[in-house]
Amino acid sequence: MNIIKFNQFLNEDVMISSLDCVIDEFGNVYNDFNKQFPLRKGNIVKQKVAGRNQIVSILGYDKKEYIAGIDKNGTLVVPEKYKLDGYLIDTLGNRVKVPSYVTGTKSKFWRIGDDYSKLIPYTPTGWVNTKIDMEVIKRVRRYSKGLGTGKGLKGLVSKLEDLQRLSSGAVKRRQRSRETVQKEMSVIILLHFINEIKDYFTPSSSGFLFESFLGGLIKNSKVIEDNSKADIYADGESWQIKLYDSLASSVSVAYMPDGSPINHYVIALKYADRIDIIILEGTDDKSNPNSYLNYFTNNTGLTFSIAQAKRAPNKYSIETLGIEEKIESIAAGLKESIDDIYTDLSRFQYNIESIITGVDEKGKLLNDQKFEETYNNSMGIVQNLDKKVTALYKTIKRES
Repeated sequence: MNIIKFNQFLNEDVMISSLDCVIDEFGNVYNDFNKQFPLRKGNIVKQKVAGRNQIVSILGYDKKEYIAGIDKNGTLVVPEKYKLDGYLIDTLGNRVKVPSYVTGTKSKFWRIGDDYSKLIPYTPTGWVNTKIDMEVIKRVRRYSKGLGTGKGLKGLVSKLEDLQRLSSGAVKRRQRSRETVQKEMSVIILLHFINEIKDYFTPSSSGFLFESFLGGLIKNSKVIEDNSKADIYADGESWQIKLYDSLASSVSVAYMPDGSPINHYVIALKYADRIDIIILEGTDDKSNPNSYLNYFTNNTGLTFSIAQAKRAPNKYSIETLGIEEKIESIAAGLKESIDDIYTDLSRFQYNIESIITGVDEKGKLLNDQKFEETYNNSMGIVQNLDKKVTALYKTIKRES
């Protein structure tokens, strides 16, 4: 039996928009191999140039622009304006040198096409419990329990308003209850979910995962996994959910088998720094600014024009960069407590995997001495975790 690659069946751009690390104008690579340059991931920013999608810049998770980055395959990813004769150049047009501290490459300058896989960090960033899988709907239902009120569209809108408010940085340090702190931290976790779906999955898989994510925000929802016209049903209403790149021009319009419109059309657009969520209504009243009839491409009724949908009033912007920075605004000392705990949990997880497999987090085989050191290090983490969990408990409790 021949093995056929899945992407041979996909007529779409399957490039992952996230970069494993970024490179600044001086050639410094932020992969945590040097403590002066901690791990910093990046997002590819694309625009249409002469009718083609082109990389125009790279935006780090710290919201700053970088001149290059390295993807999961060790490929140097460079915007067009920083390319010249096969090399990475700075804003003055000079070739960018590879710093002397960077080991794992023989290149004197950053050369496009070279293999930089040895510079990719092995240790992932992020919290260990926000990784996405096909049961994301269960986690979203759990964390969104305290957000918004109501069923159907009203309930979804109230939850999206909470996500938009906190993601935009509209959080002021104030005396608040434990419940409020926990509610806002639930939003932070949900923002992590959105960011991972946006950045680390191909269009096909991210579309299904995003349906499940929104399904978790809609009360009593059922995500439909067959070929039904609607993606979600909830309390007798139908929903079509579409997640597209912001540069897409149109989105197909679904109808029920009897030709009637879906009750709610949700168009989500991915940008480097956010996701915009647009909600159109399946009403035939064109005087309603959210009526789906107002957003067809050339009035065909077959596709929505994304350019027109972007002007719809019922739109919510969920920012996905700088998520961690917002934690400190929720409660003093909270970010430090969380960072300590999840850093230790990540280290502990890698140590357990190293003990099981005999390979450490840097991909090196363990000798007998390293095997013992890994065990002792794991026991030290366990012994210290009780103090750190207590500190987190006290940080949240003193807010009440």
